[in-house]
Amino acid sequence: MNLLEENIDWTIKCSCLANKSGEQACNALLEVGIEDIYLSYRVRTRKDKSGKVKTDIKFYYTFMCPCCKEETFIKEEDLPLSIKKIILIVEKEKGRRKIASGKKHINC
Repeated sequence: MNLLEENIDWTIKCSCLANKSGEQACNALLEVGIEDIYLSYRVRTRKDKSGKVKTDIKFYYTFMCPCCKEETFIKEEDLPLSIKKIILIVEKEKGRRKIASGKKHINC
């Protein structure tokens, strides 16, 4: 038997925190579905003790608030592994990546 299509009915409740940009958040309580979540990332460069330049890349699960259009990071621990895998597959297929600002991660 082959699975032709899998129906994934999964959501998470999050507040709009606008923690990607640091702008004023609208604080709307949202039901965010798997189709609303995408990866964004932050690239940081730093010098280690020997003076060599190191580059760190951190990925974030992100959604855009439909009310204020600001982006919020979702804490990785709040997402089941199966959902994270699906998001990674979709992102790879679409080739979609967004660059995060220098703001710190805040939990939903």
